[in-house]
Amino acid sequence: MRGSFRPARQAGPLCSLLVSVLTKGHIVKSTVTSNKQGQTLGPKGHATRKRLMDAAERLLKTSSPVELTAVSVAKEAGTSSATFYMYFDDIRDVLFALAELAGKDVEKALATIDKPWPPGNREAKAMELVEKFHSVWNKHREVLRFRNLEADRGDPAFDK
Repeated sequence: MRGSFRPARQAGPLCSLLVSVLTKGHIVKSTVTSNKQGQTLGPKGHATRKRLMDAAERLLKTSSPVELTAVSVAKEAGTSSATFYMYFDDIRDVLFALAELAGKDVEKALATIDKPWPPGNREAKAMELVEKFHSVWNKHREVLRFRNLEADRGDPAFDK
């Protein structure tokens, strides 16, 4: 199509860098439907799992992922470590779940790249992409840094 601009193919190094940083690691589109014991999650189970993930994410803002423990996450979530293990195998598992959520936001931000950019509106579209990238990175900074580190270290779960 004449006059159509697809930045993923034509914008050069900046878009290539953004795409590389945002898409590094594992992005999964699945939804968790059961706990580790195979029980189907109802609204209460989903809420508990989310509370544990939110607690882990809050702790990541002040602690290294290496320092996180099931006990600290459960305490932050206002529940027991036994409850933590109903939903996650270990800390790495909850961090992986957080990386999956971050990946979904990354995919939404990257949707800007997949749409044609009209000739008269490219600068505005580029700014929109940068703002979306900035927003996603700020929202998930700690999780994305951990995910990228694990992918760089060769962890296959984070580098697919």
